[in-house]
Amino acid sequence: MALVFADAGWDSTDTAVLWANTSTGTPAQDTSIKYNGRGSIKCDSGAGNAATGTLMPQNGRLVMRRRFSSLPSADTGIIQVVDSSGATAVFTLRLRTTGKLRFGSSTQNGSDSATAVQVDTWYRISVAWSVVSISVNVLKVWIDGNLEITETNFALDNASPGRLNAGWTAAP
Repeated sequence: MALVFADAGWDSTDTAVLWANTSTGTPAQDTSIKYNGRGSIKCDSGAGNAATGTLMPQNGRLVMRRRFSSLPSADTGIIQVVDSSGATAVFTLRLRTTGKLRFGSSTQNGSDSATAVQVDTWYRISVAWSVVSISVNVLKVWIDGNLEITETNFALDNASPGRLNAGWTAAP
């Protein structure tokens, strides 16, 4: 089973309140595998097992520590910005079978990251976006502080960011 771990995100009462709204229930907390602090948030390989946050702006950024227990058997979303209903993706950051990252939408695949992530290693993955419209936008990814991907005027599926899915957005 492929697992993805996100560093902490727990509040002072050791609950994952920021990530409590998922398609398959509250994400598990794991105190044995952690980057820092008391533990990590664990999403298993079930389809749609992604922790969900709300209120994503048109121009935003996300920085997370991520660790993968294995690489997926098919390219799989690990971070997805969707509209406020959660029904339509704006864009998806996918982990490829090669360990490289790539932006994707229903009509376009972006460039691969230069760096391939390795299993059982923590990475700081940063994503930034500026969405003006479906065809006017900028998407960027950094791995451990190194700019890996810049996509300009990517063919998005939607231009209204509203929510964030972080975990497996489909079965790997």
